[in-house]
This record gives sequence, structure tokens and C-alpha cells, in this order.
Amino acid sequence: ADVDTLILGCTHYSIMSHSINSVINKNIKLVFSGETVGIKLIEFLKQNALINTHNKGCVDFFVTDYPQKFNELAEQFLDKKLNSVKCIKLP
Repeated sequence: ADVDTLILGCTHYSIMSHSINSVINKNIKLVFSGETVGIKLIEFLKQNALINTHNKGCVDFFVTDYPQKFNELAEQFLDKKLNSVKCIKLP
């Protein structure tokens, strides 16, 4: 195919960018959606005065499949222990 741009649609694909780059043509531009999502999120939080200035808070992870496996992989990628991984069922 005559591809000039590849959009990495999932926010976590950036962690695989080296592997992806190794199998695609060097002229193909990679677009990282995670960066765009992060930028837009910060803009939204600032515009709506939702920035946490107290450095207090927590992170909860909600998964639809195997919380134990997610926990193991996430701790490897994040290099820290996760406190809250919950399995949920979507409608």
C-alpha cells in the first residue's frame, strides 16, 4: 500500500514505537494519539480549573479482562506497585 502516515490509535502503542519502526518504511510518519490525548486533556483541565494543585489523589485501574495479568504487566511498565486494579463488566 502507498502509506505515508500511520496513526497509532491506542494511547499505549507509543511504547511499541521502536518495534513498529523496525518493520515499516522509514518514510512513513508515525502519529502518536497518546500525545495528542494528553495535550488535549491538559488543555481541558486548565480551561475548567480542574488541575490538582495539592498533589494528592489516587489512580484506579478498571479492566474488562484478567486484573492479575494487567497488574503484573502494568507494574513492569510503570516500575511501581499498583494499589487498585478492578475488573468490571461493560454493558
